[in-house]
Amino acid sequence: MNTSDLKMLLVIFLLLLVSVQVFSHGVELKAEEKPPFMVVRAAYSGHHEIPGMKMMIYSPDSEKLFQEGKTDIHGKFSFTPDQTGTWKIIADDGMGHKKSMEISLSERFFSPEEEIAIEAPLAEPPTAEGIQEFTFAGIPSLYRIIFGLAIIMGLTGIFFAIMSKKKTQ
Repeated sequence: MNTSDLKMLLVIFLLLLVSVQVFSHGVELKAEEKPPFMVVRAAYSGHHEIPGMKMMIYSPDSEKLFQEGKTDIHGKFSFTPDQTGTWKIIADDGMGHKKSMEISLSERFFSPEEEIAIEAPLAEPPTAEGIQEFTFAGIPSLYRIIFGLAIIMGLTGIFFAIMSKKKTQ
């Protein structure tokens, strides 16, 4: 294998790496208190609901499964908690997208005065104050595709420019 073949393999690898990052997405969970129910909404990062996603609910201080089911056509799943504490929710679409969240319920849930929305964190908290991680969560799919293609075309242009300069020298 000569150096030009190695360079071509490196460029292809980098293009694939960039395209995987651009087109990747995750699952977002949002829990809302609607006493006596907890309603959990599952959506992909582009805010597209996930119908039929498997939901597993674990009660506080227990490894035992409290309830299991699937989201409805709007990506929602509800359950009726029976005690205070930290509940664990695991969502799995069976295609590699899995997300878990924990919600803490106090006595206030069982004697509510108003509805409260609780959101799972979308990403790990920043390590330094004021630094936030960039995500593609709010960017529409069409723009992500255009962005990915632009990166691929730009890198290809750079590669061929370098190669043509070497041939002319």
